[in-house]
Amino acid sequence: MEPIEGKRIGSVGYTHGVCIYQKDRVRNGTVSYRCTNKNCPGRAVEKDGVLRLIAHNHDGDSKEKEILRLRANLKRKAGESSSSLRDLFDRETQASSVGNRIGFAEVESSMYRQRRCLLPPLPKAAVDAYAAICDAPDRFRCVNSVIIIQGGVSSADDGHGLIFAHPDMLSRLSQATFRTVPNIFWSKGF
Repeated sequence: MEPIEGKRIGSVGYTHGVCIYQKDRVRNGTVSYRCTNKNCPGRAVEKDGVLRLIAHNHDGDSKEKEILRLRANLKRKAGESSSSLRDLFDRETQASSVGNRIGFAEVESSMYRQRRCLLPPLPKAAVDAYAAICDAPDRFRCVNSVIIIQGGVSSADDGHGLIFAHPDMLSRLSQATFRTVPNIFWSKGF
C-alpha cells in the first residue's frame, strides 16, 4: 500500500493498483482498509506483511490517483513559491495529463492554507522584527531575488524601525547631492 495525501485536511489515502483506500482500523497488528467509493464493498486487509484483497464492484479509476498527486503537488508548490496561486495552478495543470479534471476553486483554499502554515511567525515586539525577517527564508525577504531589507535602527526613547531599500535606489542616493541634512545625520559625519 502506497500512502498518498487525501482530499480532506490531514487525510491520507492508500493506493494499490488503481484503487484508493482509507485506513479503516488497526487491531492486533492487522490493518484494515476500505475503498474510498462509499457504495463499494472493496477492502484490503494487511496482516504480517501479507495483503489480502476483497473484490470491488466498480472499475478503478487510474486518473483519480493522478488527481490526488496533482493536488498534493499544488499544495507543496504553493508553500514553496511566492507567485500568485492562480499562476501556479495554471502552470502545474497545463503540465499534467489530468489538469483538465480539476478546477481552481477546488484547490484554492487548500493552497492558501498551506501557504499560510509555512509563513514565519509574526514577531511579538518591534525590536524582534529585524531578527525575524533575517531568519526568514529568502522568498520573504526578497523582491525579484534581491534582498530589500537593509537593517534595523533603534532610538534613545526605545523606538525601533526597519530600513527597506532596493540596492539600485541606494546607489542612486549615494550619487545624489542634498542641500539639507536632517539633524540626526550630523552626528554621523555629514
